[in-house]
Amino acid sequence: MQLRIKFRAMVVVFLWISSVGLAQTYSQFVVGGGFEVVLMISNGEDEEWTGEIVIRKGAEQDWDTFLTVNGEVVLEGSLPVSIPPQGTREFVFAGDSEARAGYLEVDANSCCRDIALAFFYNFSVEGQLVDSTGVPASDSGRKFIFPVRKSQRVDTGMAWSPWLFFDDGDEFNVILTLFDSEGNQVDQVIRRFTGHEAFFFHQAFDGVPDEFLGKLSVDGIERLHLAVLRLETTGNGFQLTSVPPTEIL
Repeated sequence: MQLRIKFRAMVVVFLWISSVGLAQTYSQFVVGGGFEVVLMISNGEDEEWTGEIVIRKGAEQDWDTFLTVNGEVVLEGSLPVSIPPQGTREFVFAGDSEARAGYLEVDANSCCRDIALAFFYNFSVEGQLVDSTGVPASDSGRKFIFPVRKSQRVDTGMAWSPWLFFDDGDEFNVILTLFDSEGNQVDQVIRRFTGHEAFFFHQAFDGVPDEFLGKLSVDGIERLHLAVLRLETTGNGFQLTSVPPTEIL
């Protein structure tokens, strides 16, 4: 259970964006309980860039729990942003003693501009940094595949979040198909997409062996954003590594 909580909390993103007219989504955002997010935005243009940082949970629900940005308490998960020409701004997000999960979007008001985003998620114990990791922005699509591994020390987690305009009534089915290392289908289940959710791949199936190597296919009726992370326990904690899923067109 402790590792599951840690998976839900660890996200770091580094990404160059061009023509940022649409939102860029990061399917994992968790603050509190030792977790802290640091988001940096750099403007590569000679004109001011304006946009908005939006933090949501569940099915496009507003973030409504304790949150600070650069040490200041904010009452909602929406923050207008302006970056001067060739400038950089840093935003440090923190919570309270309880880890709470959601997802983050960067919406651009200024179309067709080049910016760089760095999104760091750090986990600390008694003020000492234990782990910091990184993943790319969460692509949107209907079907993905990615390798999975489960052992005494290794596990593979995934997190998905809504694409564009999603309400509670917009739920849809996602077919999850598990294959072994030789390409044989091991199991197939239907999981209901209801909004943001994070889980280890084997939690969707019954009877996955303690030692398993293979791949997972994610096939949704509608588009969704997907992030995948490999978790490996170490002598003094854990390490997360990005496993970018491949979209199948």
